[in-house]
Amino acid sequence: MNNLRVHSVSPSTTTPVAPPIATRGGEQQAVPRVRTGLNNHRVGDGSRSLSITAFSSGVSSPTRFLAASSASFKAGGPFVNVDLPAETNKNTSWTQYPGVWTSYIMIVLFSFWLVLAALQCDIGTAWNVVHSIHFAVTFYLFHWKKGSPFAEDQGAYDKLTWWEQMDSGRQLTRNKKFFTVLPVALYFIASHTTHYNSPSLLLNTVEVFVLVIAKFPHMHKVRIFGINGD
Repeated sequence: MNNLRVHSVSPSTTTPVAPPIATRGGEQQAVPRVRTGLNNHRVGDGSRSLSITAFSSGVSSPTRFLAASSASFKAGGPFVNVDLPAETNKNTSWTQYPGVWTSYIMIVLFSFWLVLAALQCDIGTAWNVVHSIHFAVTFYLFHWKKGSPFAEDQGAYDKLTWWEQMDSGRQLTRNKKFFTVLPVALYFIASHTTHYNSPSLLLNTVEVFVLVIAKFPHMHKVRIFGINGD
């Protein structure tokens, strides 16, 4: 029985691996291989780099792979750039979804239709009722109730209202501008449809004043006279 000895050539850092040589009875034969090249590439700025070992097929090189990979690394080290979500708090993350503003406006319009149908009143009275209900509900949920209903938050938001949690506490964001403008729009609608009558106008003015002041950036984490304090 003839002995079969296989000799392999060590790969270099820049050239493909030479085919292994098989010797059988003094006759040399090339052994076929599946991968024809082994290249070492380094990604980084020189001081700190990441070595990537890439296999190439018979003709192509891993240049395209390296170009795509290099774009995902930060300069100075093998750290992958990841775009973190804008909002990680489940209690307020729903405001980041598309269509939230439209849905909110539709809820207000549906509430107006419901009040109009239930009370059989005129349009001005219905808008006054909707304005007062919107004030009471949003003031309690946005500016009074604190904490988060999700247990995984582990009490991180126990001292913050929903408004203070929204957009990770950033001020003058698009969402906060929307939720500030909407009560003002409701105020003008309710006041106009009642022809600016004194009793309803006074009530609507007080409600919108309280609701808008609570949304000011300077009122962030402020508790007037310790009301609703920690």
